[in-house]
Parts: sequence; structure tokens; C-alpha cells
Amino acid sequence: MNVRDGLVTVETTPASVVAVLARGAFTTISGERLELAVVRLANNTQQLLRLASGVWIPLGTFTDVFDTPTITPWLNRALITDGYHPPFFTDGGAFAPITGNPLSAPNSPSVSPAGTPGTTTYRYVVVAFNANGTTEASGVGSTGTGAAILNSTDYNVLTWDEVPNALGYYVWRIGGGSTQGKIATLGSITTVLDIGLTGDHTDPPTDNTTASITPGAQHLIVHRGALWAWNTAAATSTYDGPSSLRQSDFNNFQNWPVSFQVFIAKDDGQVGTGLAVFTVAETGIAPDDFLVVFKNFSTYLSSGTFGPQGATPTFTQVKTDMGCMAPRSIQFISAEGTAGIMRLSHRGFALYDGLNDHLLSEAVRPYLFGKDEIIGLDWAHVPLSVASQSQNPPLYLCVCPILGQSGNTRAFVYDLVRRAWTICTFPIPFATLNFLVDPVALPRLVAGEQGGRRVFQLFSGAADDNGTPIPWRVRWAPITAPGSLTYVQRVLVNFFRIAARQIITGQMALGPVANRVYTSKVQRVSVGANAPVGSPLRNVVEDTASFEIGLTGDGAYFELSGAGSLGIRGIQYQVQPKPVGRPMRV
Repeated sequence: MNVRDGLVTVETTPASVVAVLARGAFTTISGERLELAVVRLANNTQQLLRLASGVWIPLGTFTDVFDTPTITPWLNRALITDGYHPPFFTDGGAFAPITGNPLSAPNSPSVSPAGTPGTTTYRYVVVAFNANGTTEASGVGSTGTGAAILNSTDYNVLTWDEVPNALGYYVWRIGGGSTQGKIATLGSITTVLDIGLTGDHTDPPTDNTTASITPGAQHLIVHRGALWAWNTAAATSTYDGPSSLRQSDFNNFQNWPVSFQVFIAKDDGQVGTGLAVFTVAETGIAPDDFLVVFKNFSTYLSSGTFGPQGATPTFTQVKTDMGCMAPRSIQFISAEGTAGIMRLSHRGFALYDGLNDHLLSEAVRPYLFGKDEIIGLDWAHVPLSVASQSQNPPLYLCVCPILGQSGNTRAFVYDLVRRAWTICTFPIPFATLNFLVDPVALPRLVAGEQGGRRVFQLFSGAADDNGTPIPWRVRWAPITAPGSLTYVQRVLVNFFRIAARQIITGQMALGPVANRVYTSKVQRVSVGANAPVGSPLRNVVEDTASFEIGLTGDGAYFELSGAGSLGIRGIQYQVQPKPVGRPMRV
């Protein structure tokens, strides 16, 4: 095998090279420059080659699909056998996938009349095709002695040479006969008899589309042994666009047949915004997995895959007016009867359970869209939101940008067991959330700082913390009571797992939205020295604080603030409706 124009050409080898999958150059610890290539052979195996004095020397053959984890053991073993010793390389050389080579156009067909000779001229071209597309048309093959009318007795025989790796051939008659156009679709045979075949009035292709070109994509997911690409280009073209979904070949992410493509609601004015996989499993029924395809304001469910013999998946639009606004907010969650695809839509956080779409965030709507003094999200940058989940405790967590601030600082935490929300505002913006599973440690959720180099551990299931008091604030939804005005006598708060001698501030807001009256009460929660800072979660210590309010108003809500570590089991309002006819000052 020799190198010519940067490609591997076959001279003598047990099986011919079908495609060059990857090439890479490395520097060994001895200073030698080592060039390697991975090729696919005609018998569907893959071979590792080393370039030596312009000749490619086989180092090993394997049947697995090429990827870095697969090639590494073969590379190591082959180089050790060839006299190298680890560590092999001193630089960051790496294999780079190479776009598959296109088919060559067929040669001009040979045309031979059979039967009674005539004086009619017939002209033909041949086009080869593979799973990706077609070649340009061949040169013209013709005869000037054809019968005036072709039939099973008087006909033209066309032959041409085989095109390597072609799946089949199309034949066009472009001159002579009663009709013009494509007259035959063939498999691997390279002969056809024109007995007066009917043309389809189309023109042969002028471009070669048989190369395997990897598409761009906003969203990727592995599903049923293939890689799926969604929203493959900003502008719509023949195969790509904001509503284009493409599938790679099975177990070969470097081959993208153009026939494995579909547009989903191309003209609805929306773009693809995310992908997810949903598995449906019932007792006694084999599990089946579906591809969930999100656009801005709509959701589609895909069943099946593209495949041989023209197989195509089916797409069903889900009965919902919600899609996905933040691709990285998509998470599959499951706990205590709650299971489905969670994501942030234009209406809030929604859960698709495979049948119905549920909006779960109405209770915290002000923190999404703003209300009164609560600032909503920066929806222009909401697509940068990112989510993950914690197993201990079972939580869904999504950090989002707030209007007027920089980065993802507002965290929406959904308790999968209690089915309740907690809103946290962090003093630093987070760019990433990652759920890490380590065999020797509890699963933990870590967050990466935006614009910085710090990583923070948010949830780990640990029984202690690092002892650093963190300022916090908790706010409850407005209370409801009979009548337009309510007399709030006191608020009782039950604490557990608290550090010693923490100072807790309770604040009550009363009155109309435009002119609230606030009252603050400070309580020192003193429980002794048996819950030291640094290990508060190892101790279960309970205390109840009474915040005396004694005011009347409407639209009341209650806030607690402080610093340190604690758990709040709940609050209890002691309220009394304002008696009718008796004036009370707020």
C-alpha cells in the first residue's frame, strides 16, 4: 500500500481498502515521527497501518467499529510487537476522522444493437449510487444502427465496468426512443437490455453526492446504535436545516447516508431545540425506546429508525403546546411515581411522561416570569440554562440566568419525592452541572463556575459540611385566609438539624403590593453545644421559634434568613380574619 495525494491506494493486500477512516501522526519518545492510519477493508474488518518509507505496513486487524477506545489496545499491542515500548508518544497527536471517499462515475456504456439493424440513433448514460447518493452521469454511450422501434426482438444491449463499492446503477436514455429519462434501476449487475423501456422524463444528475459528509448539528444523541443529529444548519438546504433530523449508519458514526434524513415541520417557523430518549416498559411487554424531538413550542415522538430497503421512522406530534427552550435543561427523572423527560419550556418546567405533558412549575411562576418585586428570568439567554439531578436526595436542579444579571445564578430545585420546588440564588454564576458516579464514593453533583476555574460540590449525600456559614433566605408563598384583611398573630417555625447558637431573622410583609409594611423579628436559636458548625447534619436537634407579628394586612408572606446549616421542617401561621366593621390600622 502506497501513499498518493494523502490517500491510501491498494497495490497488494488480502482484501481491498474500502475507506480511510482516520489518520494520525505522533512523535515517539525516541524522537521518531510515526504516522498511522485506520482503514476499512472489503470484508468489513478494520486494519491499523503504519507508514514506513512510503509503504503502509499492516499492524493489526479488528472487527469493532473504529473509535478511540477500540483502537487504543490494538495500537499499544501492535507497537509493542513492533519494538516500541510505552509510553509511546510525547505530543498530543490524535486520530482524525476522514470523510469517506466518493464513488467514481461509471465509464461510458457500450451499446450494441441486437436483432434487425436499423438507422436510429440511441444515446445512454449510467449513474452509480450508494447509501449516500449518486455519482455524476457517465460519458455518453451511443449507437447509430438501432431499430426504429425497440422490442423483445430488436433491442439494444448496454454494458459497463463495475464501480467499486457501488450498491447499484441507474440507466438514462437521453436520445432516441419514444420517451427520455431514467429507464432502469439495477443492483450490482452491469448489463441491461433496452427493449423499449419507458423513460421517466428526468435528467441525469450532474453532481457526485456519494461521499459520506458528516453534518453539523446543534443537538446530538445516541439512539438504537446510531448517532442522531438535529438542527443541522442555520439555513435550509437539500438535506440540512433548522428542522432537519439525520441519522448516521448503524455502529458507524462516520457515515451519514443522505437517505437517512427527514425534515420535521420544516415550514412552521420553529427550530430544533433538543433531543431525548424515552423508554416505555410494562409488565409482560418488552421495553421499547423512543426518540423525543423538541422544537421551540412543539414536541414529537419518533419510533423506529432509518435502515435498509427504505425503512423510515414514524413521527407523531405530542398533544402539547410546549417544546423546549433550554437544551441542557433536558433530564430523564424517575422517583416515587414521577417519571419522564423534564425540561424548561416557554411556559415553565414541564414533564413529558410518554403520553401527556405536564406543567410542574406554576407554584413558582413569579421566579420564572417576574411578579411584584421578584425579578424573572432573562429569557433571551435562557437557552444557556443547564440542569442535572441528584440521587441523594432525589432532586432535579436547573440553574438559569436572571434578568439584569450575568450567568446562571438562580437554581430551581424540584424535590422528586415531595413534588415541591425550592428556589436558590447563588452568589456565583454556574456554567456547568455534572452528576458524577464513582464506584468508591457516593454519587455527587458538582457545578463549574462561569468565567472561573472553581468547581463546587452541591449535593453529595455527605453527613457533614466544610463548616463555612453560608447566608441563606427562605420565602413562603403568600398565605390565604377568609376576608380581604387578615390579622397575623404569630408564625411558628420548627427547625431540625441546626447548628448551635444560630441567629435567625423572620420578616413578615403585609399590605398592598405597592405599599407593603414590613416587620422584622430576630430570634436566637440556642440549642447548646451538641451541634457544632462543621458537622451539623450528624446531629438531629429540634427547636421551635415563635415570631410575634400582631399586624393586619393582605398579601402577606413570610421570610426567614440567616447563616449556617439547618433544616426547616415547616412553619405554622396563627391568623385571624379582620372583624367586619371594626377598623384596624396596618
